[in-house]
Amino acid sequence: MNSRRWLILSVLLNAALLGVLATKRHLQPAPPIQKPERPPQTAAPAVAPVTIKAGPSMATTLPTDWVSRLRAAGVPEKLVASIAAADYENRWQKKLESMKKRFAAGEIGEDEFSRFLAEHDTGEESELRGTLGDAGFHRWDREKVLRDFDLDSLKLSDSDSDALYQLQKKFNQQRHDLQIANLNGDVDEATLEQQSESKQDDYEKQLKTLLGDAKYASLQPGDSTVGNLRRSLAKVNASDEQVDGMLKAQQQWQDARAKVEAALKDGKITAQDYDQQTKTIDAARDQLYQQTLGPDAFADLQKNQDTRYQTMQRYAGAWNLSDNDVNHLYGALQFYENNVRDYQQRAQQLEAKGQPVDWDAVQKILHDFSQQTDTALQKYLGEDRFTKMKQTGALGDNP
Repeated sequence: MNSRRWLILSVLLNAALLGVLATKRHLQPAPPIQKPERPPQTAAPAVAPVTIKAGPSMATTLPTDWVSRLRAAGVPEKLVASIAAADYENRWQKKLESMKKRFAAGEIGEDEFSRFLAEHDTGEESELRGTLGDAGFHRWDREKVLRDFDLDSLKLSDSDSDALYQLQKKFNQQRHDLQIANLNGDVDEATLEQQSESKQDDYEKQLKTLLGDAKYASLQPGDSTVGNLRRSLAKVNASDEQVDGMLKAQQQWQDARAKVEAALKDGKITAQDYDQQTKTIDAARDQLYQQTLGPDAFADLQKNQDTRYQTMQRYAGAWNLSDNDVNHLYGALQFYENNVRDYQQRAQQLEAKGQPVDWDAVQKILHDFSQQTDTALQKYLGEDRFTKMKQTGALGDNP
């Protein structure tokens, strides 16, 4: 490559770097940027500037054929697109500063300022499509739109990835159109909220259909249950097929619980009905888990998800507990809880059949059983270790 091409490439890359320094999102001011000095006339021939219409005062001084020059110089297409996007963002940030000053001075109203912000992506698409061409813009935009999705974990085919891109683009456009309609006075606030929720629901349904239950569940923000389940499954060496089945079962369980909770909130079922239905849902989930993993792996999964078992494993060295000690203690706690649960269920079943139940006597029997279990654990551990483990919650609330 001759020296002239290198100089042109250097100028363009420096311009892109300045653009990248501008913040990505709309409401953050860009840091002060000094314009680079123009190269000497002898270093490169004068090139007529071009103005790209992407909003008021959104003009670029990049040469008209800068894209073809970079491509001819062998610059990767991804970098070419990044330069174009950074150049647009840099100029838009300068216009944003001007708009903010005009708004502060009362020269423009809230609607005009909001409309300017809302049209950022539309202006960017229009300009980059003209600069890069349809194919170049599609490659850049597809990567940008799918950036928030963990494509490595989702392991989508090319066709599914493209379908996801189209779905997200359609949803983004719908939100933009609603926002503009609201600013133009065509849609009031109540209608905006209603239609936004409707579009969101439709989008979530289509996304779930496209990805499947397990992959859709992995995308839900703020839900640690998926991550916790994956970590627990890794400890029992679950296969990929078992992991997919477990995630699907978990999603079904969450959906079922959500319906029951909504029914209780709406007054369609009583608190007693809620308790019974949630127990049935939980039992169905556990049965499906056991079928997916097998009895032994399911038992190990339950242990690995139990904070008491985790605590005993973590402090096994400090408490001088062997693996056999941890398993024996956890087994004792499970034995206690299973017997308490079975006894309570039998009493409830008797009462449901119309037979009288002395609940004071039931509570006394359970209290005595708790004391007996406490005594057995204290004898096994000794007073000091028993007290420490009770204080840290390794033995639970009862015993």
